Amino acid sequence: MPALNPVGKLDFSLSAKTRALKPIRLGDAVADAKRGHTEYPHVLIELDGCVYTSFSVFLQKTAAATR
Repeated sequence: MPALNPVGKLDFSLSAKTRALKPIRLGDAVADAKRGHTEYPHVLIELDGCVYTSFSVFLQKTAAATR
């Protein structure tokens, strides 16, 4: 988006604490949710051999966006 810029430098690295966590298989998390049992947070989710996590990006309007 041309009128928005990241507030800081984007850092896609994972901390040692996050890397030490055991990924939860997506199918297991879905099955638990269907049974009404959820254990949060799901920091790492595994699907088909790939591990996923989430991250936040904070954006700020540029001067061009306020015109």
